[in-house]
Amino acid sequence: MSSPAAVNADSEREPLLPNAANQENAEEPVAQRRPFWRRKETYLKGCGALFLIDLCVSGLLALFLLLRRYHPDVVFRYPNETIAWKPCGNVEGKPLECGTIDVPMDHFNASRSGNNTFNIPVIRLRGNADATHNILLNPGGPGGSGVNFLKTRGVGLQKAVGHDFHFIGFDPRGVGASSPPAVCFSDAKMRRTHQIHYDGDAEHDIERYDEVGNFAQACAGHMGEYAAHVNTPQTAADMNDILDALGQDGLYYLGYSYGTALGATYATMFPERAERVVIDGVLDSFAYYGNLTLESSCEDTDNAFSGFFDECVKAGSACKLSSLGQTGRDIQRNVTSFLNHLQDDGPMPVYINSTMFGTISYNSLITGIFLAMYKSQSWYPLADNLAQLLSGNATGAFLAYPDEDPIADGSNAMIEQGTFVMNNDRPSGHPAWPEDRYDVLKIAAPEAELCAPWVTSTVSGAMMSAQWKVPKAHRFAPRRDVQTRHPMLVMSSTYDPICPLSAAKRARDSFPEAKLIEVLGIGHCALSSPSMCAARLLHAYMVNGTMPEEGHTKCSRDDVPYFVDPEEKKDEEDGPKADAGSAVFVDEDADLMAALRDLSGAIPVPSFVGKRY
Repeated sequence: MSSPAAVNADSEREPLLPNAANQENAEEPVAQRRPFWRRKETYLKGCGALFLIDLCVSGLLALFLLLRRYHPDVVFRYPNETIAWKPCGNVEGKPLECGTIDVPMDHFNASRSGNNTFNIPVIRLRGNADATHNILLNPGGPGGSGVNFLKTRGVGLQKAVGHDFHFIGFDPRGVGASSPPAVCFSDAKMRRTHQIHYDGDAEHDIERYDEVGNFAQACAGHMGEYAAHVNTPQTAADMNDILDALGQDGLYYLGYSYGTALGATYATMFPERAERVVIDGVLDSFAYYGNLTLESSCEDTDNAFSGFFDECVKAGSACKLSSLGQTGRDIQRNVTSFLNHLQDDGPMPVYINSTMFGTISYNSLITGIFLAMYKSQSWYPLADNLAQLLSGNATGAFLAYPDEDPIADGSNAMIEQGTFVMNNDRPSGHPAWPEDRYDVLKIAAPEAELCAPWVTSTVSGAMMSAQWKVPKAHRFAPRRDVQTRHPMLVMSSTYDPICPLSAAKRARDSFPEAKLIEVLGIGHCALSSPSMCAARLLHAYMVNGTMPEEGHTKCSRDDVPYFVDPEEKKDEEDGPKADAGSAVFVDEDADLMAALRDLSGAIPVPSFVGKRY
């Protein structure tokens, strides 16, 4: 159908009204006035018809918008953005939208990149209608999926930080659903076939040196020219591409665990765009990029372990181990004695039924205890399982801490992806490392000793780094006195089992005017300890840029018990929201505290913990 032509005022057409000439012979029309009650009836009918039409139009519009939001084939765009978004489900009734962007293989050498790109998936949870800034998230790892993190924790973070922001999760290059993925094998079967299991004994592990070398060679060979560019500086540059695609100049960022190294790297490389950067559970960037080993990461592991028993005494009957002693040290001594016997005597046999039996070993139990230190949500079941184990019932511990690695089926490539990032970032290969395997063992020994018995991957990690075949493709090194667009906010718990408070202090001191918030608790990241004080300071920083008054602010963990029976917690959640421990909150605060409680278990375990290649 052709488009309607413009109206010509001089064209011949039948007049809509009689012209003057015709009116001369026309009869005078007689007005036929209807009774007023009939006029009212007509008016009401007209109004009713208009109302029905309006209602139908409104309903159709609402239906259209609903279908547009949830239909997977719908693509929609926003002003000043270049990402084509599609609906991709919802969380707690809030719609999610997903898209992708392509980034150069090498941001720092266009000729090397050519047409090669990484495809980065992004996901967004939108805030209020007047929200103008997007907060980028990284949950840690390396190898953690920001897409999955937003799906599982985005609503909680939005409740804690504020609905004034959109939240963006993304899978860093090589990680998760990005492509090409940073993997060493083509499928799960190959991964399972070539898996190497370490027992944490240095002398035994060193015998596997050549196997690790073959594994490292497979990583380099499988990814080809992409391999060298799976690193943190390139990911930091990718974040600029994401911001540009969102039409946003300054970075708003929440990074946890390894995500703190990514945040600090970005702030160092692009300080003029670092507008609201929060790093929580700090990995020491100077040690990460510069040292062969990371023994400093274990500074507070023993303190966290001892704190578990101190809190057990305070919890009384809520902690099933409390009957083993009158002090935390007494209970710790009894548990440690049992662990030592298990190490000396070998694995304990467990028989549940004809299809479920096996053993529980010292290493599996130690790893289970260490991982429980990350979040107090795990403390009640840990105490329960240990109490039963010490009384001769190993069923609970066997089911909770199996000897078989949960990713032993080869379906999860996160370990490989984390291995790429860490070894491409850090000193790896020759000449950074010696070629002799026993010289490698000597270098790894201090970290193995300091982190024992908790981190059993120190020797295996050193063997991989020493034999890494991928050439380093960046020259980034952390610097001090980098003035960012707006001062950085650093957060930490008092006793973090893998990212100590001392690393947070070094990060604060490296960036002028940065401030530190310490939450007086035990766990990985300040987020692991619910604190209204810390949440309000974080909210003020993100919304207004308001910095804490002190360079080092200490916030109490709110009166939320460390030991909570999951069944009792479920009953509380099903009932009216009234309290958090003994503190009583108004409705708004109760909602915030509920979100903080949920977020206390949000941060995933770093990929290098309990590593199995």
